[in-house]
Amino acid sequence: MPQQNRAPIGRFVSVNEAAAILDVSTRSVRTWIADGTLPAYRVAHKVVRIRESELLAILSPIPAAD
Repeated sequence: MPQQNRAPIGRFVSVNEAAAILDVSTRSVRTWIADGTLPAYRVAHKVVRIRESELLAILSPIPAAD
């Protein structure tokens, strides 16, 4: 079977890994998923994964104070 040219999908992380990367609680990550702030993907009935690039994309710099 010929291999199709597909864009790389990137690395996926679990809710626990996402929380550890951002140093927040898993509850915060699940809240962001529920309110649509953080896209997530269901792999199986109870397995949720987050694309690492989308996880990092929710970060925003704090403007410097004048």
